Amino acid sequence: MSMGMLRGKKALITGGTAGIGKAIALAMAKEGAHVAIFGTNAERASSVIAEMQRVAGSEQMFSSHLVDVANKAAVSSAIDQILAQWGVV
Repeated sequence: MSMGMLRGKKALITGGTAGIGKAIALAMAKEGAHVAIFGTNAERASSVIAEMQRVAGSEQMFSSHLVDVANKAAVSSAIDQILAQWGVV
């Protein structure tokens, strides 16, 4: 059961669709954070979003963005999308 230590906080996790990034995203979601993940695989991103929704409360926001972090313009665009969706982070 979540202790909610991150309730209302917002996080952006690069590499959030696999490995350590995925584990961090799930842990943050479990603790109450709103989580955006960056990754390059749409299927894995959808799977991680579904997992976060299962472990978290219904009040939390999650989003995934297909972004190669080596592409500065793509990163900037994704961050603009997150800010438009969630407001100031």
